[in-house]
Amino acid sequence: MKNIFLNIALILLSLFFLWKGIIPAYTSLQTDFPNYYTASRLVLEGKEIDKMYDDEWFQSRMRDYGINEQGKFAPFPPLTALVFLPLAHYEPLTAKQIWTTINLLLLLLNVILLSSILKTNWKYSLLLFLLSGLALINNVKFGQLYLLLSYTILLGYYFYREDEKILSGISFGMMIGIKYFPFIFVLYLAFRKEWKLVLTSLVTTVVLSLLAFFILGVEMHTAFVETSLFNHINGILQNPFSSTFQSWNSLFRRLFVFDEQWNPHPVFSSNILFEILRWFIIIIVSYVQYIFLKKVFATQPKEKSEPLAFAIIGIVGMYLAPATATYHFLIIVLPVALLLKEASEFSLRWTILLGIIFTAIGYIPYSFFRSFDAQGWLTLLAYPRLWLQTLLFIASVLFIQALTKAKVQQTQ
Repeated sequence: MKNIFLNIALILLSLFFLWKGIIPAYTSLQTDFPNYYTASRLVLEGKEIDKMYDDEWFQSRMRDYGINEQGKFAPFPPLTALVFLPLAHYEPLTAKQIWTTINLLLLLLNVILLSSILKTNWKYSLLLFLLSGLALINNVKFGQLYLLLSYTILLGYYFYREDEKILSGISFGMMIGIKYFPFIFVLYLAFRKEWKLVLTSLVTTVVLSLLAFFILGVEMHTAFVETSLFNHINGILQNPFSSTFQSWNSLFRRLFVFDEQWNPHPVFSSNILFEILRWFIIIIVSYVQYIFLKKVFATQPKEKSEPLAFAIIGIVGMYLAPATATYHFLIIVLPVALLLKEASEFSLRWTILLGIIFTAIGYIPYSFFRSFDAQGWLTLLAYPRLWLQTLLFIASVLFIQALTKAKVQQTQ
């Protein structure tokens, strides 16, 4: 009976993925992929790439290639412009179709590797990716890179678990110069004094960044630092006040920072309050994470403490991100999977709770809540994903608390 329900769920979710993600990906050009493609084609054709971060110039080049979507290259790091060089030989839609096929192959590789890590049936791993909902759908639909990023994180964790520190470091370092998120795992591993792994990861990042520097030149990198780097780190993107980004930065900006164009009517105008609240959240959540990591390592054997540590690090990293998009949440499939594996061996109640929250993050209809944005205190209702992330963080911490308490009682 259990297998019947699993198979039905896989069929229904796969059909939904086909309808909302795969078919649009093969038949249309939408946001994100045109930006990557245009950048790579400009590099391939030797155009004035030092102007890559000039939004108006970049938009004109997109139109030259027959792309009518609104787009820009900022705030992507320069290395990103090299990713799609092999596809830049093709016309935009053909290139998107090839990348969609690669994305589906990457999904297969992610499922196989996650199954190996969890030592479970591939159907369960596929279910987890399908339950990520809009994360998987929009990654494929928009031609994003997050299945590739997810795979490198899975590889990094897999090789770390197998004590292949150099291969783990290479895996974590491959995407840091493009998408910064894997760096949080490298920081954690530095805390664990895994110096060979950390050094390998940093060397990999530096080598790839130097490759981009020599190919793309100093002017493009200077433009990136001057126009995009620090804005990207602080979540200042197209409209940093928009609830689209579903982060504490975005919420506190909307509530407390005046901007004549983007936010003329904050609830209370105070830049100082914005900074205080932003850092208060970062410090409190980081402190709670530290306390519970200490508890995990003090009470659990290594085969349990490492998965739990990776889980909480990944969940907190996404929770504190200065800006998030739906497809970013492919990154936490591994952390949630590790947490669910431990929960399934401990309590069905915790497994169901964590699974429901993760699924809600993936499938909640965010467009329903956008009408509350910039409506005074009702703006709080425009951030359902942020509140679900808060629930996931709290549930994760309480689960680890229950797990460590049970372990202590067993030893008494």
